[in-house]
Amino acid sequence: MIKILDCTLRDGGYYNKWQFSEKLINDYIKKINEAKIDISEVGFRFNTKSSKLGISAYSNDNYLRQIKSNYSKICIMVNAADLILDKKFNKVVYKKLFLKKLPDNVYMVRIACHLHELKILIPYLKLFKKQFRNVAVNLMQISEMKSKDLLSISKELEEKKNLLEVFYIADSLGRLNKKKISKIVKLIKKNWSGEIGFHAHDNMRKALSNCRTAITSGITWIDSTLLGMGRGPGNVKTEELITSNKIFTQRYNKKPIQKLLKKYFIPLKKKYQWGTNNFYYLAAKNKIHPTYIQTLISDKQKENVIYQKIKILSKINSKNFNPDFLDYNANKKNKTKIFFKPEDEIKNREVLIIGNGKSVTKQRRKIEKFIKRKNLYTINLNTKKNINEKFIDLRISSHPLRVLSNIDDFTKIENKIIIPSSFNRKKLTKFQTKKNIYFFPFRISKNKKFLFQKNLIESPSNLSISFALGIVNLGKAKKIYIAGFDGFENFEYKNIEFDEMINSYYNCAKSKNIFSITNSKFNLNFLKKL
Repeated sequence: MIKILDCTLRDGGYYNKWQFSEKLINDYIKKINEAKIDISEVGFRFNTKSSKLGISAYSNDNYLRQIKSNYSKICIMVNAADLILDKKFNKVVYKKLFLKKLPDNVYMVRIACHLHELKILIPYLKLFKKQFRNVAVNLMQISEMKSKDLLSISKELEEKKNLLEVFYIADSLGRLNKKKISKIVKLIKKNWSGEIGFHAHDNMRKALSNCRTAITSGITWIDSTLLGMGRGPGNVKTEELITSNKIFTQRYNKKPIQKLLKKYFIPLKKKYQWGTNNFYYLAAKNKIHPTYIQTLISDKQKENVIYQKIKILSKINSKNFNPDFLDYNANKKNKTKIFFKPEDEIKNREVLIIGNGKSVTKQRRKIEKFIKRKNLYTINLNTKKNINEKFIDLRISSHPLRVLSNIDDFTKIENKIIIPSSFNRKKLTKFQTKKNIYFFPFRISKNKKFLFQKNLIESPSNLSISFALGIVNLGKAKKIYIAGFDGFENFEYKNIEFDEMINSYYNCAKSKNIFSITNSKFNLNFLKKL
């Protein structure tokens, strides 16, 4: 018999930080019971604590005891990453999360894991099984799994079958189709004789049809959420799933679900705007973790900007979400980082900042002569080689995605390179041995103002030129020239962003005049003659 597991309070929490009200939770449990949904997942059990996260992020024992479930069974989920530290089994960590047996109303514990975590997870399964009635493993990113790995995993789990009730497969990137699902289930069944579950995401608008295929292929557990509320574009909708065939229509009651939607979840969707769109579709096509899209949408990035970032993310390994790729404000302490000291190199020097405009290539010889004549300290943005490298003293890049997408080019550069200190060096693996990489604290200001101080640059924009202007000003440059900031023909919003950034810069008390030595559409001062 097919079992439906509604995981709204768990997966849906990625949008509201698991801050569901007590009234919503109580009504949800009551209506889920009335709808006769087989099991409801009421939250995560995270290892780390944060005041920003609500009660269903931790699902502590008091929270679980307060949930009164009649005939609906409840479960919780724990991430394998919260159990596995330093790639090793750690019983202390387990006991921290599960010091004692969960309340009797908890039917199941599910562990979400990646392929590389599964073998390390086996000793934990033994502990779970000693404490809890039912245990399930949710294997994430199943769309990226090789056939040989699936066969190996299913065989290993079959050998440990006494530790596990359900082997769940999760389409985390929302990339599966009917053909792939059938193939995956067939492969698993060659070795695994137990029950199989399916967790669908709706990136490509195929969640419901994929669930139907999963059922016909022999899967017996299906996840869903109310109104599809879940990470990224969300999941298959519970209200659609229970009306998708006659058996479900006879078994489940849709009226309590409709009441929940009207009272709570339609207003929540208006507020948080989850659901499928072209961005999530492209993310799925390009193996990009949906949280990148969710973050960009939540930050109210313009459509053109999101499309550009999707393009960059598609060129790098983006299957796992790394907030450092998007976050300029992390500024995490890292003892391995070498921090750049602007005054040591720039003080009392005239400086030239070179952009990527075509004007630099056209006037290359004149610019090189100008640099030589005035003995300029020259900064080139990002990786473009539009003048002779011997004239470049420093390169600056402010955007993690740009660095990652051009990382091979960056590793070939011999000049000093400055990037924001919020970048996670461990993720930039090809930078590990580079001795010419320097860091400086840089973040996006909340008040749209420039700030230059000893150990921090704040800018209203993430443009590399704004980072460079901060470095130059802190370095106490004598004079600032720029070249190659021509303006954009087809992206007016970029022109507006640049002009707004320059205006904010000039409004800063410590700013210096900027002189462009090449023609530009921007609101700049021009040096009449090179």
